[in-house]
Amino acid sequence: HQALWSTELSGEKTFGCPLLHNGLLYTWGHKGGLSVVDATTGAIAYEQRLDPGDGRAMSSPILVGDAVVLGTLGGRLAAVRAGRTFELLGTVDREPMRSTPVFAHGRLYVRGLDRLWAVGVSGTLAP
Repeated sequence: HQALWSTELSGEKTFGCPLLHNGLLYTWGHKGGLSVVDATTGAIAYEQRLDPGDGRAMSSPILVGDAVVLGTLGGRLAAVRAGRTFELLGTVDREPMRSTPVFAHGRLYVRGLDRLWAVGVSGTLAP
């Protein structure tokens, strides 16, 4: 099969799976670089570096309402509004984690090194 497109991103390694939502792919680089790419054309909508706290980003981005949630090894969770322009909705620091959070039934489940967290979320994950 022939490749439809190829796009060079910020140069960071990416360990998690991309998130596809409304025609955009969200990738989360290990140094905190968020790349948002048009899934049809491969054109970069934007690239933005977020402060990963004291950890690297290895989890996959997830969708919570109209927010893309990103986690780091150091326990920082960041939420950005889904779309073609960057808007940081907020960050929160929890304990270190090595897994991708899960959202279901109005709750964000986060597996830390020592605990499992359930955080209530309504609509948008905002500060």
